[in-house]
Amino acid sequence: MGSNDLAAATSVLRVLRVVKLLRLLRLARLFRLLERWREAIGLSHNLQRLSKLMFLMLLFSHWDGCLLFLLAYLEGFPDNSWVVRAGALHNRDSLLDMTGFEQVSE
Repeated sequence: MGSNDLAAATSVLRVLRVVKLLRLLRLARLFRLLERWREAIGLSHNLQRLSKLMFLMLLFSHWDGCLLFLLAYLEGFPDNSWVVRAGALHNRDSLLDMTGFEQVSE
């Protein structure tokens, strides 16, 4: 495989990643669907707003964790990073077995 082939494959992968990010735009569609469900089920507007707030908080927390993992990855997983200290670099199950509080306090 030549350097031109490798560059082409890399650029194709980057384009696929950007296309994959477009799935995030489906959140607006999800909220419209939830609005229709609220009307059909008869949920109160306040309960729907509270549910939406909790969902968004969970989503942003997840994205924050992804960004923190990305930063550790870009730094080469230094020994003092949370990923290495939690043992998640080589053993994914060890991080999944921890409670949420244990994951963030390690």
